[in-house]
Amino acid sequence: MGIATSGTGLIGKRGGDTVAYFQAIENLLTHGHYTHILNYLPAYAGRMPGYGAVYGLFRLFLSPTLAYDAVILAQMVLALVALYYLGLLTYQLTKRRLVAYAIMLLHAISPYGAQADLFLLTESFAASALVIGTYYCLLGVMAPTRQNMLLAGSWLAWVVFLRPYMAPLLGLWPSVHIYHSYRQQSWRQLLQPSVLLILPFLVVDCAWTARNWLVSQQFVPLQTAYAGIPFPDDYLAARRFAAALGEDPVEWNSTSLMSWLIRPITAPQTAPQSWQLTQHGTYDSLRWVRQQLQAPPPKVLLSTDPHIRGNQQAAAALRRFHDAVVREKPWLYYVVAPVRLTYYLVLTGGGNSIFAWPFSELAIWQKVIRLLFTCTHWLLMGASLCSYIWWPQRASTGWLLVRVPPIFLILLFVVILRYVEARYFIVVYPLALLSGTVWLIHLAEHIAPRLFMAQKPE
Repeated sequence: MGIATSGTGLIGKRGGDTVAYFQAIENLLTHGHYTHILNYLPAYAGRMPGYGAVYGLFRLFLSPTLAYDAVILAQMVLALVALYYLGLLTYQLTKRRLVAYAIMLLHAISPYGAQADLFLLTESFAASALVIGTYYCLLGVMAPTRQNMLLAGSWLAWVVFLRPYMAPLLGLWPSVHIYHSYRQQSWRQLLQPSVLLILPFLVVDCAWTARNWLVSQQFVPLQTAYAGIPFPDDYLAARRFAAALGEDPVEWNSTSLMSWLIRPITAPQTAPQSWQLTQHGTYDSLRWVRQQLQAPPPKVLLSTDPHIRGNQQAAAALRRFHDAVVREKPWLYYVVAPVRLTYYLVLTGGGNSIFAWPFSELAIWQKVIRLLFTCTHWLLMGASLCSYIWWPQRASTGWLLVRVPPIFLILLFVVILRYVEARYFIVVYPLALLSGTVWLIHLAEHIAPRLFMAQKPE
């Protein structure tokens, strides 16, 4: 997967946000202050400490580079454990051993899921913890013992401290338990397991919230907006405008409109197309905004500096362009753009990571392998999306635990936030893979029952 060409000396790769996760730990060990940016109070920590804590544990007795490698090895080990639990979860839901083995195999060979294990980012641990926690939550729903509920809650607490946007699961999991058992149990029997599910998070988060109050005198139970990173208004406005058109709102995608706005790229295919223009957002006005966004800032910024005024004017112009898209092209904004953003979130990256070179530079056999993984990813994730339109069996509380997180992430990033990155979906990828594969199996049995005989429950 191109690790040998990373040039870092690591067994894996750093990500763009790696420093933001680990710098607070380095500052704590060196200066005694758990903060991402020293002497900058709003960025009191930058990120929640669910990932940095693992790094800090290894950093106590290893150098930074060896601690990086130790984190990557830990991700690989936990991913293998989670693979086993994914098989257990599948068997609990389907009672079909062959289906469990098939899903374990599909996940094991998927470069989309495996790439997260080799990057110093939170997605690997979050995906593994979510699978293990979902399994124990399912056991707890069926047999609400203290052990099952506490184990499920502990894994979920770590998921939230790794990826704060998963916090709504703290409400979903207890709700599924109550929905499953409210007719057979008293309120006391319902509430006690539900409390145990969220208790691990409450205990740790109370300490985290108290610490934030003491440091910054702010009530911050999770983390501040944009993880404490002071993004300029013009950058955020450009991102929002690109997403309104259904463009990939990340500047590192060299073929996206966002890249054309932010980076000095001359590739003609990245320039605004005619269908992206409006009465306010003309090609000339977008070129002017591009010049403002790419203008190098002076060494010393003053409040009256022309560079700051230019950025403010560019941000205001981009907000007008966004509103013009909503007003002049409602079909594009409300229908086409969400579909395109869903593609960038769910369907990209299926085989891109397996080789470190562009597709045009690959040998024929490498192109075949990459296309095979890409098409497999499209098939399985497309089936997962179709499963939300038609589910071929009676809904159950167990399937709610599996099927709600992926659709929640799509609604959150595509509809509410309108900002997507392909790595965000890796957190729920195992659950989406489970839904999509089972949907395909039921569809095959429905279309050709004689060719695809259903297994008898074991």
